[in-house]
Amino acid sequence: MQISDTPSIALPAGYTLAGQQPQRVVQPTTIAELATVVGEAARTHTAIVPWGAGSRQWLTNPPTRYDVALDLRRLDRLIEYHPADLVVMVEAGVTLGTVQSHLAAQGQWLPWDPFAPLDATIGGLLATAAWGPLRLGYGGPREWLLGMQVVLGDGRLVQSGGRVVKNVAGYDTHKLHLGAFGTLGV
Repeated sequence: MQISDTPSIALPAGYTLAGQQPQRVVQPTTIAELATVVGEAARTHTAIVPWGAGSRQWLTNPPTRYDVALDLRRLDRLIEYHPADLVVMVEAGVTLGTVQSHLAAQGQWLPWDPFAPLDATIGGLLATAAWGPLRLGYGGPREWLLGMQVVLGDGRLVQSGGRVVKNVAGYDTHKLHLGAFGTLGV
């Protein structure tokens, strides 16, 4: 995990949000590190703001406090891909372009065309519930999401849904996170 006390040095674009700069930038590389960071922030009452590619940060209300930018772009692994089952599992920092490239190699594609570049992260697209004109024919992220692992505000890792469409494991709580801008979990 990389921690920087100088956000402008961590990445040239910086992490300015509504005129505010964080005191620190944290870039976890594993889900366990992410859970640790979020749990520690809860214990110390530190205000964190999840950050993907940053292309849609302006859509949400500005935070009243902004202590730590939680940059998720290092969570960039494709975990599983089962072309025959039409299932792909990725971490939050994987870009839409990367997913589309992997799928294209098998003659598949994800019909998401948000008004954002292909370097938008999957986590960011889900957090903002971003979609484009193809939603009318194929549905949006809500219809394509089968499951999700989420780190809650206290640092607990929870899972909802599964790898199949007919999952009877309970409520589709993962769909609550779509469009929540990381306010319910990361």
